[in-house]
Amino acid sequence: MGDSLTEFELCASAIFHTMDGNLLIPSPYLPSEQNIMARRRRSGLQSSHMLAAAAVLVLGGGTAWWLTHRGQDDLGSGQPPFPAAEFQQNFFGLRGNRYLVQGTITEHLRQAPDRTRLFALSVTDASLSQPCDVGLLVPAEFSKLNMQTGQSFRLLVEVNSDGLLKALEIRKA
Repeated sequence: MGDSLTEFELCASAIFHTMDGNLLIPSPYLPSEQNIMARRRRSGLQSSHMLAAAAVLVLGGGTAWWLTHRGQDDLGSGQPPFPAAEFQQNFFGLRGNRYLVQGTITEHLRQAPDRTRLFALSVTDASLSQPCDVGLLVPAEFSKLNMQTGQSFRLLVEVNSDGLLKALEIRKA
């Protein structure tokens, strides 16, 4: 077997060695003139990064504003203020009407088995020298709202047939 090579050894040496003994690397691994391309240097910040950062800031700011301002200005928009002086004189003309009222809870009067509550609400009016107390009926749908003596509220109310203010919407003032 001295210098003679088998067919396999001959093919292997032909693939990896040229006749003069240099190493031959198959073309997918060797960069040819067609495969060589200059790499472009990238800068640190690109315009796409800046656009993405601006979009995140705008989205985050909009979300924060929405979370802090939701529901503040929509309480009974377009409803007239509660006429406390007229209510004291004769509430019959006010029955069935809706009003915006701001007042302070002065007393918790009653609670029904269905979780409806009755409070005394102190309301001020520009035409009155002293605040007037009115009955505030809080339906069971607001039973999870913690309402205590001394707390102030902004409410959308409807004057019912008994002369009580029935709460339709409630916000802490």
